[in-house]
This record gives sequence, structure tokens and C-alpha cells, in this order.
Amino acid sequence: MELKETLIKPYTEIEKNTFIAKQNLVGYKVEYTEEGLEAWGPTAEEIAEAEKEAKRQEILKQLDSLDLKSIRAIRANDEEYIAQYEAQAQELRRQLQEL
Repeated sequence: MELKETLIKPYTEIEKNTFIAKQNLVGYKVEYTEEGLEAWGPTAEEIAEAEKEAKRQEILKQLDSLDLKSIRAIRANDEEYIAQYEAQAQELRRQLQEL
């Protein structure tokens, strides 16, 4: 977390409420200090890591879906779909390794 913005004392109740509302909209944590209010938010690295993890979870979800489709294709002995799903799964695994 890093300091994103501050509101230095003295400030009005309206300024305080506006500051807090604005910071809540962007997901920052507001802390009260002796000097005023501080808004803390994620660093660029933390944002990048969260995005990477979200992408990883999405790929894993897609792989699970392909696994279910593959089971159905195997039961139906549909070689064309089995090959198609395996190619898609290999591409997703490649993307996962790149993360």
C-alpha cells in the first residue's frame, strides 16, 4: 500500500465527507492522522499482481470447463472434439506458464 492522497487539517465536514466518499469510490483505505486524512491504495506492483492472479484464475476456470467438455466427448467417442479441446487446453496451459 502507498499513500495516494491527503487532506490536511483544518477541513470542513463537507470536505472530509467528500474526500472519504471519493476515496471509497476508487477502493482506497482512509486513515485518520493528527495532520488530517490519508488515502492509502495499492501500488502498481500490487495491482499488477492482482491482475495476474485474476488472469490465472480465469485460465484455471476455462481449463475446468474444457475438462468437463472433454469427458463428454470421450464418452461419445468423438475424436474431433477431443482433439479440439486438447488443443485449447494446451494453449491455456501455455498461457498459464507465461504468467
